[in-house]
Amino acid sequence: MEWIPTSSSESSAAAPLANTDNAFKETLASAAVQDTRVSNQEISVTLAGSLNIGAIFTGAVSANEVGYWLDAMAYSDRYEETPAANGLVLANRFGFGLRVMFRVRKLNPKANLNYGLLGAAIDAGFAEASYEIDAIGFGTHAAEALAMILEGVGAYGPALNSDTFYKLNTSITKNLVAYIKTNLKSLQPTRVATLLRSALDEDSLQMSHAILFAMRQIKDGKRLIDALAAAGDMNPIAIRLAFANVMGDVSDTTKPTKADSKTAGEWLADE
Repeated sequence: MEWIPTSSSESSAAAPLANTDNAFKETLASAAVQDTRVSNQEISVTLAGSLNIGAIFTGAVSANEVGYWLDAMAYSDRYEETPAANGLVLANRFGFGLRVMFRVRKLNPKANLNYGLLGAAIDAGFAEASYEIDAIGFGTHAAEALAMILEGVGAYGPALNSDTFYKLNTSITKNLVAYIKTNLKSLQPTRVATLLRSALDEDSLQMSHAILFAMRQIKDGKRLIDALAAAGDMNPIAIRLAFANVMGDVSDTTKPTKADSKTAGEWLADE
């Protein structure tokens, strides 16, 4: 499933969770240290520029360019309990950590390029790249945090090399986890990405199977985390939405109440 990154100006300067969401903050904070995750995704340079997710994506775009964004973050996803019929937003992701953006130009149009091969492609002369790093959710301590986490690696580089690419994916990620563990109380969960309805544009029978499975899990008193583990290749987004529709905005480890199980049972009886 693809998420759309929130613009860097919105993530870095605004959109922290409101004070009324203290329970959600505590849920994220309690799992943050062990739940810092790393994900990467390809993105159109034109789209990235339109979203304003990084300064490196501004300016003219050539035919052989592609973008990537890497999130190393502790985060939690808030799914809409009842998505609007014609609404686009299914969920918002809140978290804190690092976002690394890469703007890559293929020097050999025939080269097979993906995120994992980026360092090797640069070494082989098949591609060149620039990068930019944002610290999200660090508030006024962002510059200090970056200095500690990056350990001499620049927050911006017009010419990425394979050594820096390797560090961004290994030692710097470890430094981030250590920083979060030490400074957890000062970090501010911030909206970092949005899941749009297009992620659910698939066969309606597959969707129905996933929702039916989720309702049976709730009826049986299973937690969302257990349902996802047992779901196989069923659509995880549909399962999360079904749980949110019955149980509201709760953590993945919350056990359904008797009322939740009853609601799911009544829904199943009507199907």
